[in-house]
Amino acid sequence: MAVNLAKHQVIEAGKQLVKENLIVRTWGNVSSRLDDNSFLITPSGRNYFTLTPAEIVEVKIADLSHKGDVKPSSEKRIHAAVYRNFPEINFIIHTHQENASILAASGLEAFQLPEPSSLLGRQVPCAPYALPGTRTLQRNVIMTLLASQGQAVLMERHGALCVGRSYEEAFAVAAELEETCGRFINERFSWQAQAEKGPAYPESRRIQGGFSLFDQGGGEIKVLTANGGDRLGWEGQISRAVYSRQAGVNWIVFDASPPCVEFSRLKRPLKPLLDDFAQIVGTSAKTVASDPEQVAAALQRSAAVFVEGLGVICTGRTRDEARAVSLVTRKACKAYLVAAQGGKPKPINPLEALLMRLVYKKTYSQLAENNS
Repeated sequence: MAVNLAKHQVIEAGKQLVKENLIVRTWGNVSSRLDDNSFLITPSGRNYFTLTPAEIVEVKIADLSHKGDVKPSSEKRIHAAVYRNFPEINFIIHTHQENASILAASGLEAFQLPEPSSLLGRQVPCAPYALPGTRTLQRNVIMTLLASQGQAVLMERHGALCVGRSYEEAFAVAAELEETCGRFINERFSWQAQAEKGPAYPESRRIQGGFSLFDQGGGEIKVLTANGGDRLGWEGQISRAVYSRQAGVNWIVFDASPPCVEFSRLKRPLKPLLDDFAQIVGTSAKTVASDPEQVAAALQRSAAVFVEGLGVICTGRTRDEARAVSLVTRKACKAYLVAAQGGKPKPINPLEALLMRLVYKKTYSQLAENNS
């Protein structure tokens, strides 16, 4: 395939991943084989909607060397190994799609399909866990894919890898995998939260001298911190406490979806069962009473805090970041509830979770500075 055409196809694939909710922010990656010696892959930590052809990186299959100054995805090892071992494969997508990620954290080594599939085979296996970007993860994924009859593998506590002879086939694999995982979850697990969706609490953002609350109609109510906020009720008190104590928080999103409400009722911290939770949320999200000061204090080391019986408060430097925290936390709650059905959920090693969190914060701080 011509280089320019392949680059544009990789860019479109990245956008499609986001539009179809197969990834959050820049998690996941896409690559396309150029020839027997090289492939194109998405860069590390770049926004998929603003990617340019110059940012798509050409990588050598043999030694992982690459052209230009743009850093390729940290999972380039896995992509290179697939192209070496499967000459018929021309397109690869690594996703963090919800249902596949939930099963990847459930402790299952594989799950059987009710009927054989031309794309997935008779079962979908799960590659053993290893830190992202490592040789161990590459080895685990490739050995699992080689032993599989299908074109997808789950990646324990991480996500999924889907491969195809073309762009279209790789996405067909991802779509079928997500549908199949969702059906398996619904048939085998009673994870569905008993709680109904909670109240629709407003989002808020920091402004000069105070904060704004947004009602469901999009209306904005500005509150100066010096004038209190108590008259706005609990939401105003929470916003005032958080913005006063957490200088790095500029947006607050409250997620009262059933799985988040259900987990908040357990009155325990949520520890990372998935890599993306460790990276974007932290090594633990506490559950506290509905006290503004407790909420603000719990956000010292985490981007999210559960409020007993109500859901989870998610924060970020931007609206996009706070909503990403919300999406990842909701998925993490579902993963915990499913894993709990099969036994005791096993979170990622605390030191590994801390390492991923620190690397993420450093990477995104640099990106924010570069883009400012």
